[in-house]
Amino acid sequence: MYIVRGKPIVGGLREYRTDSLSYFLNSALEAGPDADMLRFRIGFTTFYMPIAPHLIREILVSRANLFDKSKIDLRVLQPSLGNGLLTSNGNYHRRQRRLIQPAFHPDRLGAYAAVMKDFAADHIQDWRDGQEKNIAHEMMRLTMFIVARALFHADVRSVAEEIGTAIQDLQEAADIDLQRGFPLPHWLPTPNNRRRKRSRSILRNRLTPIIEQHRQGEQSDAHDLLSMLLSARDDDGSRLTPGEVYDQTVTLFAAGHETTSNALTWCWYLLSQYPHVEAQLHAELERRRMSTESTTTGGLSRIVSDADFARLPFTQQIVKETLRLYPPAWMLMGRELNTDARVGDYQFKRGTVFFISPYVMHRLPQFFENPTEFNPDRFTPENESGINRFAYIPFGAGPHVCIGNYFAQLEATLLLASIARHFRLELHPDQAVRPRARITLSNEGGMRMILRAR
Repeated sequence: MYIVRGKPIVGGLREYRTDSLSYFLNSALEAGPDADMLRFRIGFTTFYMPIAPHLIREILVSRANLFDKSKIDLRVLQPSLGNGLLTSNGNYHRRQRRLIQPAFHPDRLGAYAAVMKDFAADHIQDWRDGQEKNIAHEMMRLTMFIVARALFHADVRSVAEEIGTAIQDLQEAADIDLQRGFPLPHWLPTPNNRRRKRSRSILRNRLTPIIEQHRQGEQSDAHDLLSMLLSARDDDGSRLTPGEVYDQTVTLFAAGHETTSNALTWCWYLLSQYPHVEAQLHAELERRRMSTESTTTGGLSRIVSDADFARLPFTQQIVKETLRLYPPAWMLMGRELNTDARVGDYQFKRGTVFFISPYVMHRLPQFFENPTEFNPDRFTPENESGINRFAYIPFGAGPHVCIGNYFAQLEATLLLASIARHFRLELHPDQAVRPRARITLSNEGGMRMILRAR
């Protein structure tokens, strides 16, 4: 075990607040390829970070029953998101996951792909050559539209700005609590608590009518997620309470679009920096267009099934490599031992907290050659088979793996293909690139880019 040195009393608090990405990654690099675990102390909090795949497998999969989501994270996230899938533990989490899982069954992907394609085409109708766009904002709006339609059978285009701002404000409130190290009591009228209360009120006002319309059967298609939540019965015949339905709606609405929008933003940035990769992408899209134009006037309009999705292998590789370099979930929710236990070669007491960072794991040279290079060929079938399953974890693993991971990969791949068919995106010369690690990994201030028509 490598002990990360810090200053008396505060430990690594200053480094964590200044640049948490560099702090955690540099600590792992300094520990060297033989290290399996890091110990950090930030303020009065001590926690551990496994950087060996076998330990990550142990915590997330083989002995996952010994761990709960950490109280540190729950105290920060539950005031914003309630007790949904992301913030629940144990039997309650398993019950929720069982009820939600059918909405993400592979049989639903064809219907979701059609929604993604249609919204992408509509979204870029007004884009013109030479325009400047904040692509982070554009991808946020587009993925929000898609999640609302695909999972909730709702059209939120008229209120997208309001909902998006409310979700971002909830994240900012949680970020402030994380940076502080502990949340202040939520009944205190601090600026942060007032912002959180205001944002939750906005979301409740906008999302509750969607739920009620489904409850009354006005907008249900019987197969969307919200309809399934409202009609699902547990083994004992009980249904989700209105509060449970609302918490799941907020959680999946927020997590379902924000992570994918960040991933797509980083995709566009990386393509702008690696023109040879961009050229390979365009070549694949041209081959796909030529193979379909005899049966459809839309080319990519036939990419609406698993089979068609598989015909974009290089586009998928770009998405996977982007998720390696810039995983939106840069730090998984902490895991806290619920009993005294041995993890690897070390004995720990109940209450010990472990944080697993995909960002750190994905940039360690013992797992990825030239780890800072953007190289989608890492994910050709032959190369991907050699990647340790627990060294590449953009969606986590085990019973808490991201329930929408296939939805997210499908969405990112199809949106990237649909937009890249019509436009190249150049990084604005004045745009600084400063990854911002908070709840998710975004770029500070968005991502200004210039559209170039193809």
